[in-house]
Amino acid sequence: KRTNPFEVQRIPVQLDKIKDQRGFSPVDWKYDDDQKFDVVARYHHESDGDDTGRALLLQGHVDVVPANESDGWTNPPFSPIIKDGRLYGRGSGDMKAGVVSMIYAVVALKRMGYLPQ
Repeated sequence: KRTNPFEVQRIPVQLDKIKDQRGFSPVDWKYDDDQKFDVVARYHHESDGDDTGRALLLQGHVDVVPANESDGWTNPPFSPIIKDGRLYGRGSGDMKAGVVSMIYAVVALKRMGYLPQ
């Protein structure tokens, strides 16, 4: 039996609430199209109601850099190449694998008994 131990929320980005925050960096896309979300997944377990325990934050992103050849690519972005032992191309160095690794690390820790059932 396979169950999902995560509570997943899609939270719309609200530019007016973050634009004046320290560390905010403007981007070249619009936030007001209701298509930009932060996704938060929380691991929950049954407890005695005491939420004072330890917490672990795993953070990653799955956005990508522009793919237009005029955006500084020296080779076509959708034609990966290996040069000097390194892979170059669209998606070759992004966080998607890192995010999936974090999810499975939590699942593996639970299976090993290091997280509450």
